[in-house]
Amino acid sequence: MPGRLVDRVAIRMINLAASRRAARYLPRRVRNGLFGGLHDRVKGRSLVAVARSRDGVRLHCDSRDVIQRFMLVFGVWEPGVTAAIRAVLRPGDTFVDIGANIGCHSLLASRLVGPTGTVVAVEPFPEALSHLRSNIVLNDARNIVVIERAVATSPGRVSLFRGPQGNLGKTSRHGDASVGQEVSVPCGPLADLLEPAHLGGRLLKVDVEGDENLVLGQLLDRAGHDKMPDALLLEISTSEAREERGAGLQRLRDLGYALYRVPNRYGLSFYLQNVWKTAFRFSVLDDVPDEQFDLLAVRSETVDLLVPGSISRTVV
Repeated sequence: MPGRLVDRVAIRMINLAASRRAARYLPRRVRNGLFGGLHDRVKGRSLVAVARSRDGVRLHCDSRDVIQRFMLVFGVWEPGVTAAIRAVLRPGDTFVDIGANIGCHSLLASRLVGPTGTVVAVEPFPEALSHLRSNIVLNDARNIVVIERAVATSPGRVSLFRGPQGNLGKTSRHGDASVGQEVSVPCGPLADLLEPAHLGGRLLKVDVEGDENLVLGQLLDRAGHDKMPDALLLEISTSEAREERGAGLQRLRDLGYALYRVPNRYGLSFYLQNVWKTAFRFSVLDDVPDEQFDLLAVRSETVDLLVPGSISRTVV
């Protein structure tokens, strides 16, 4: 009990904005020891608390889950992806988050687009959906619209398998009932879930654990009929053959998108090295990586987002 109390106090202290600013100036070894040690101590415990992100977003979190644990300790999930979202979105924009999970990115976007903007959070899995709705209320985020359906080829229902204990974010259609709970959820084509204005908004993010090409294919098939998003942020998994992934990327290039690889890893060392960075440089994507990666695709007419002074100097 004393150890848990100490950890709870430590979490509360490092969630203060002043503490996060001060941590940037600590010697690296000291900083890594403090934050890495706290992460390792709470990893196996059920430490339930409200995390405060670096952008002021608050989230109900349980340290047993990897996403929620990193939010509690570091105040950010996927720092490179977060940097891309912050660089692209402006007040009044529309952001679509397909695979919103507990709302880390949707709630960040809610603050960035403001009361005149719109966030559409697509999340069909009941457990994640409950967290998402709770966090929306916690932040009084009235500009977020929640869609409780999965993307599929036709209307109906589809089975989702909960991710393993400790990683709710790994919930997908490609799971295993022996690892995580199987839940039937409503589903439908992308065009049934989202309005044309949402599909053609500023930024559309897709993180659906292996079904990215399904979503991207439906979006690209509508390119000749509807406005496409100014920018796309995609997690590209290895669930499909390299040739199929390459074909999807080429279709984006043919539509005038410039492709950039977003730096992203999920190990503790990546966070210790990158959370306090004041700049993320995204490399031009020339080939098809053999491993999972995150992609930022930007239309040529909005490519000014990527000139020096924007993404290359985004503060995380």
